[in-house]
Amino acid sequence: MSSGQYNVSVADANGCTDNASVTVLASAAFTLTSATEVEHCSHSDGSATITANNALYPLTYSWSHNASLNNATASGLQAGSYTVTVSDGTCAVSLTITVGSYAGPVAGFHADHTVLSMEDGPVSFSDMSYDAVSWFYDFGDGDASTDQNPSHLFSNPGTFNTMQIVADEFGCTDTAYQDIIVKEGFAFFVPSAFSPNGDGRNDMFEVYGYGIDLNTFNLAVFDRWGEMVFQTTDINKMWDGGRANAREQEDVAQAVYSYHITFKTLAGKDKEYFGHVVALP
Repeated sequence: MSSGQYNVSVADANGCTDNASVTVLASAAFTLTSATEVEHCSHSDGSATITANNALYPLTYSWSHNASLNNATASGLQAGSYTVTVSDGTCAVSLTITVGSYAGPVAGFHADHTVLSMEDGPVSFSDMSYDAVSWFYDFGDGDASTDQNPSHLFSNPGTFNTMQIVADEFGCTDTAYQDIIVKEGFAFFVPSAFSPNGDGRNDMFEVYGYGIDLNTFNLAVFDRWGEMVFQTTDINKMWDGGRANAREQEDVAQAVYSYHITFKTLAGKDKEYFGHVVALP
C-alpha cells in the first residue's frame, strides 16, 4: 500500500454502518555511503565499508563477490568494482563501489662508474627510487648493503650484475639492475739495466706488467746515435742486447740505450714511456 489517506466503511448484519479514515505515512528509505582502502601491489588487501544512514531496522548485506558475506565490511579485495545490496526487511538498496590500486615503489639507482679499472677506487651508488622506505643492494660479488646511497670497492675484475631492491611501508617491492664492468688493474715495470752476458741472470731487457692490451704493445730500442737496434710488438719477445747475433761475448756492446714504449691499458688508456737502459757486462 502506498502512502496516502484511505476511507473505510463498515456495516454489520443489522445494516448499521460507520465510516472512518486512516492515513498511511511514507517512511523515508535509508541511504548508503562507502569508504574504501586500495589494494597494494596485487596483495589482495583492499577493503570496502558500507554505512547505512537513517536505517530503522536490522540490516542484512549481500556482496557481489561473495553473496554469503553478511557484513558491512568486505576485506581481502582486489582492485575492481563490487556491488553490495543492503536490506532492512522492507527496503533494499544497492551500491556499486570501486576499489583502487597502488602499484608500489619504483626502484632505480645511478652508479658514478659503470666501466672502470681496479685502480679507479670505489663506485658510488645514488638512489633514484621513489615511494621507498628501505633499500637493499647486492653488488654481485658477494657483498651487499642496506644503505640508501652506498659505495663499494670491487676487488676483482669481471662483470657484476648489481641489484637494488626497494620496499615501501606496505611491503611492496621493486627491483632494478645495473651491470658494473671492472677491468683488471694496471701496473708496468721497465728495468734500468740488464747484463746480456749469458750467465742466466738479467740477460734480457725485459718489461712486464698487467692490465695491458697486448694487441697495442710496441717497444723500440735505440743506440746513442738514434739508430733503432731492436723493435717488437710482442711483450714476451725481449731484447738480448744483440748477444744472439754476436760472434763473441766481447762483441756485445756495453752502453746506454734509449727506449720508446707505447700501448693501451685494458681500460683503454694510452700509455707512453721514454727512458734509458744500461747494458752492463
